[in-house]
Amino acid sequence: MPPKKGADKKGTPEPVVQAEVASIECDIEKVFPLWSEATVENDIKATGDGLYEDPEGLTLPPFLDPLVDAWKRPDDMATQTPVVKLKESDEPAAAPAPTKPAKGGKPAKGASGEIAPEPMGNRDLQPGSALSAGQEYNEWLLYTMLNIRKHFKKVASGRYLWENIWPKDPSGQPVPNPKGKYWVRMWVLNEWRCVVVDDRIPVDVFGSPILVNISRPVMLWPIILNKAIFKLMSAYKCLEVARPDRVPVQLWLTGWYEESLPLREVTTGRLFDRIEWGVGRGQAGAKVTAMLHTRAPTERKPPRVVVVFGPSGVGCADIVAKLLAEYPEKFACTVSDTSRPPRAHEVDG
Repeated sequence: MPPKKGADKKGTPEPVVQAEVASIECDIEKVFPLWSEATVENDIKATGDGLYEDPEGLTLPPFLDPLVDAWKRPDDMATQTPVVKLKESDEPAAAPAPTKPAKGGKPAKGASGEIAPEPMGNRDLQPGSALSAGQEYNEWLLYTMLNIRKHFKKVASGRYLWENIWPKDPSGQPVPNPKGKYWVRMWVLNEWRCVVVDDRIPVDVFGSPILVNISRPVMLWPIILNKAIFKLMSAYKCLEVARPDRVPVQLWLTGWYEESLPLREVTTGRLFDRIEWGVGRGQAGAKVTAMLHTRAPTERKPPRVVVVFGPSGVGCADIVAKLLAEYPEKFACTVSDTSRPPRAHEVDG
């Protein structure tokens, strides 16, 4: 039987994949230079006139492309959207301290050998604000960011999510750039590197961002992080992938190294042993997180809410009654939760 294509006479695969990976990594080193805060500050001062447009600023995964109705700048959206307002805090932000993965059960240390300090500075959002996926495709990114938020005390000062975005104010919090250009620090190829993006935001037909964002009001920083992630995914040629075990987003955002533990080891007991060993490795022990690769589809699609409203006497109730009578399999009335007594046709629950 002749050897398979791409293999030598002994059946050993040719190093085509390795060569392609090496080529991609070489390109990444050129496109995303090593992080230098001094260089970034100089670039901020040297930003020219006009709004910045990243040549890859319109790059999206193929699943999101059909959902885009327009690309808008923050100023083109609702008046309350562009400025991220974090909860007021008097606690100052400390200087950044890079972290490295723990080895031999020792605490994580920075580049100069010091133990990473406790996170400082404010990391809270305004009351009522919440991270939103924007679209179902982005749920895996959303839960990766939520996992980082859950362990925010483990993130060194200056390294927490939007603390990696420039330009910044004196307190260390990111600030809007009127030129629309942002510098994002991300851990790539075992180094902190610079990813430059613009602030053009893809929105759907309702004018809502389709990237991970913070609602009420819409805030810019998760969108900037999302754009930087997609830019890296494009460089790695994995834009079509939507799995946290295959795209190292958490590593890019934090510098935390990951190990995927297969669930098939549950029956043998090996999974418990590996988790127990990882969690017990010193102060900077592992953080165990469960993430689903795919979500089981529901038996039926969730209902869509249709609101019929108008001035008193125009016939809203008649329209609703006719829809219920003619299409009982498609329409139903919601049950309001109010303090008034229930009406005759209403059933609790």
